[in-house]
Amino acid sequence: MDFQKERIESAPISVSKDQRSVVLNYGIDFLVKKDLDRNINTYIGIGYFRNKFNFKRFYAHRLLNIGTDSIPLGTSTSSYTYNLARIPFGISIDVNMKQKIAFKVSGELIMNYSFNRIYNGSKPFPTANNKLSVFSRLGNSINLFGRFKLPINRNNFIEVEPYLRVFNIYKKDEILFEDSNQKNSRKFDAFGISTIYILNN
Repeated sequence: MDFQKERIESAPISVSKDQRSVVLNYGIDFLVKKDLDRNINTYIGIGYFRNKFNFKRFYAHRLLNIGTDSIPLGTSTSSYTYNLARIPFGISIDVNMKQKIAFKVSGELIMNYSFNRIYNGSKPFPTANNKLSVFSRLGNSINLFGRFKLPINRNNFIEVEPYLRVFNIYKKDEILFEDSNQKNSRKFDAFGISTIYILNN
């Protein structure tokens, strides 16, 4: 289970140039790990992440309502949300396994895929659609973790993981009047904490 606080600077083509946003996002992953040796293991998995942006931005409502919306009025979001499927791949190194509370350092690459986008805000008419349900590759993220491993019993453990997102790259959004052939990139823009429940055979 993953909770993330994200800092976002003002976006291009926004209603106001002075916007700043801090958002609490969340997700959940299912992971499978493999030990490479006594102190190093890798893991891979699949998960879900809610990525929300609290920005007022103009959006192309007519692209969401093709054939029913021909009103050339500017509408803006109060927020917009990407619902993501993600594939994390990581490596962990044990630092002090002999202690009661073991500590690890980890690095993780996450491949993100958008399957649903929601543009909350004003609509050109009450029944206008504000969602885009298309599965597409969005981008990649890189996180660095510190992991505290807490034993529950002989076979089961909980890991508490504060982390920092050091790099995030994602496609621009045509609904927000951006060129979807280009990408946004940000560094050190989010931190969070996750918990992992480990089941050993």
